[in-house]
Amino acid sequence: MFNFVSRDEIIYINEISLELTNESDKIGFENPGDLDFLINFIEKNFRNDPFTTALSYCISIIVLHPFKNGNHRTSILTAEHFLLKNNFNSFTTNKKDTALEKWRVKYEKDHEIEWVFFVLLV
Repeated sequence: MFNFVSRDEIIYINEISLELTNESDKIGFENPGDLDFLINFIEKNFRNDPFTTALSYCISIIVLHPFKNGNHRTSILTAEHFLLKNNFNSFTTNKKDTALEKWRVKYEKDHEIEWVFFVLLV
């Protein structure tokens, strides 16, 4: 039996990830019902393998996009949080996570990374 991630924990992870990058004004839901759906779906369908369960958090948050902003970083941090709650070790530190996150956000803004992705698809 796993220690699943709660709704409140996922919301908190989203809020903290946005606060770390000075995006507190973007905190909130896009589709709050999607968060409840993904939590129930994961707890019902992913009970055997911790890595598949962690991946399901990651993919579900990205695909359903329940928050206004920070869905990708929330998905990764939620997956890591799930693994830590279930006694799997992390290879990073909070200091490294914060520095990397700040660099990533600045890099994406400076290089319009989302637009480049869509240009490559055309």
